[in-house]
Amino acid sequence: DAAEDVADEGIKLDPANADFWDLKFSACISQGKPEKNKCAIEALEQVYALDSTKADTTFFTKMGFAASQPIGSATGMVDSTYKVVRDSAGTPVHRDTTVKVPREVVVLDTVKLGKWTRMGVAKYPTNANLLALLSQYYAIAGPVDSAVAVTLRLMAVDSSDVTPVLRVVKALIDGNRLRDALPLATSIERFGDDDAKLKYANLVARGALGLLQTDLPTALEASRSAAKLSPKGSQVNALANYVLGIAAVVSASKLDAEATSTKSCDIAKQMQTLIDEAGPALELGKSINPDAVAKYQQGVVGYGPRLAQMQKAYCK
Repeated sequence: DAAEDVADEGIKLDPANADFWDLKFSACISQGKPEKNKCAIEALEQVYALDSTKADTTFFTKMGFAASQPIGSATGMVDSTYKVVRDSAGTPVHRDTTVKVPREVVVLDTVKLGKWTRMGVAKYPTNANLLALLSQYYAIAGPVDSAVAVTLRLMAVDSSDVTPVLRVVKALIDGNRLRDALPLATSIERFGDDDAKLKYANLVARGALGLLQTDLPTALEASRSAAKLSPKGSQVNALANYVLGIAAVVSASKLDAEATSTKSCDIAKQMQTLIDEAGPALELGKSINPDAVAKYQQGVVGYGPRLAQMQKAYCK
């Protein structure tokens, strides 16, 4: 690269000249190659070593961007999810199955990304570009709680791009912390466009599906959130409502024994609210798995007379 050659010649003549190292950064980063991204980081580190007074917002933004780019690649085993629609006996089911498959993955210098973005935000705590880069670092390297905190700070400063929010939502779900991702729906709803809302809903609906048998309250809350933010008629909205309908029916059934033993009007009314919610949700989600939905719809119909009887007896 001609620009890099010019920078190298200048550095040979005057290695203590920070401007030549800055020129080398520009020459390296513009090539868009992993080895040149590493070269760009090293060039800016020389700038800082020679003259730390040059570490302004532009410097930290350039360094953070360079450190967020791949410096290499490697073949690793990553999760790949596919859908199972029938089991070995031919019985209709609907679940996600995850297997490990080999795939080439990019390698980032997360140590330097964390170091320089933390330094930048410490010096310029309201700079949106630096907050976005720091949020990216925490989403990749953790702790995810820090990613949430930094991302909320970013939204308070600049809400024009909710990509960092989606990145943190995914990191939380990947870490089996779907419930902790749900408060971020407020930022997506307020600031996100239709595409961002769809991406959020897709992440959350799929996460909720996997929790139907292990964490019913979170599956219920998450599917409500996904159904609210996804476009009506979309596949994502159907999945969200499918999960919501099942979660609502099962939640109501789990309250049945307590309502009967305590003769509680409040619990009976809570069950009624869940069943009322389940009916429309199952109808909207029936395309996902018609056989499963039909079974739960029978439950909704069956609960009608029972709940009317319970409320008549308990709500006096």
